[in-house]
Amino acid sequence: MIIIGAGIGGLLTATLLEKKYEIKIFEKGIVGGRFRNLPYRGFQLSTGAFHALPHGSTGFTARILDKAGIPHRIIDGDPWGTFLIDGKQYRFKNLYSFLSFMERFKVSRVLFDMRFTKGDDTPLGEYLNDKLNNDTVYRVVKAFCGFGMSIDPYDIPTRSFFSIVRCLYRYGGPGTVVGGCSALTDALAKGKNIIKEEIKEIVVEDNEVKGVVDSEDRFYEDNIVISDIGIKETVKLTGKNNFPGDYLKRINNIKEAEGIKINIATKDGIINHNGVLITCDTERVEGLNQVTNVDSSLAPKGYHLVMTHQTLRSNNIKKEIELGLEDIEKIFGDKDHEILLVQTFRNGFPVNRAVTGYDFDYKTPVQGLYLVGDSAKKETMEVDGISKNVLELYEYLS
Repeated sequence: MIIIGAGIGGLLTATLLEKKYEIKIFEKGIVGGRFRNLPYRGFQLSTGAFHALPHGSTGFTARILDKAGIPHRIIDGDPWGTFLIDGKQYRFKNLYSFLSFMERFKVSRVLFDMRFTKGDDTPLGEYLNDKLNNDTVYRVVKAFCGFGMSIDPYDIPTRSFFSIVRCLYRYGGPGTVVGGCSALTDALAKGKNIIKEEIKEIVVEDNEVKGVVDSEDRFYEDNIVISDIGIKETVKLTGKNNFPGDYLKRINNIKEAEGIKINIATKDGIINHNGVLITCDTERVEGLNQVTNVDSSLAPKGYHLVMTHQTLRSNNIKKEIELGLEDIEKIFGDKDHEILLVQTFRNGFPVNRAVTGYDFDYKTPVQGLYLVGDSAKKETMEVDGISKNVLELYEYLS
């Protein structure tokens, strides 16, 4: 078996299947991809993810780690999170105080729909406007979608959002990884056959995978190739002529999730729990976490590490960053803080190579060619969505 890409999806796949297959992993860049620590001035920033898993110790990623016996420690948020509205933090149950009796009834009906019905292709924003038309509820949902998925409510179908809500009820909310992202990817990479070469072609004959060719024109024969480099790059390496027109049309219409992360050092701290803070009355910043509430080693002694996220809403990057920095000034108020690093995720290095709700299945039209990673998420958010897809592929190939 050949795996292209040693991101979190490729490493999780190899970990599950290495007892059944002889695996070669090809990685031209950094092992761990957007799920690694990024050391900076004594702080452990991250290349992408927030040192956290969407469903913590009971989600799909944790299930793979447990199944494979990978050592790890994940501290679940308690509470999962709070919501910043008009300068005050509220727990989810306290948000009802913003609603009239009739509005509370409508929200209860909406939560029932989300938990017990499948939804459809109706955009979530349109659904909320039709069912509720409440500004506070919309701000909460918009901030949640932005922080959790880098997406606007009008860009995610109800079928996907309802599935995410069901997963939250079933598997719980976010949890922080002790040691940060690299604690997982380093453990997953240990003992793997990782070849530091770039793949320039996926070889296909008669609609069947035959192997890959690296940048030095070396051919590696195999009838199973798993790609963790995104659907667009996978098709590019394979050749468009190997895919049907409707599949290529889906790829051409794919929208990537883009965002900005701002890393902040503070001695004072901004939240007093180990969950996330969803910011509902800001221009751009949609949420943040303070991972040092769980693991103080992620920052120098006496400091907290805070990471904010915002969906990229225009091509004017400078303006988007300025709006995010203005939000941070409002959030922190008179608390002392320092901007450490601003990271932008777009143009080949996005938050996700496919926005939630429009991911591709692990099977491709080419026999023996499979997808994992952030263009093949299943049913729920970010890394746990990646892991759910990996688990399904594992069951298929076992």
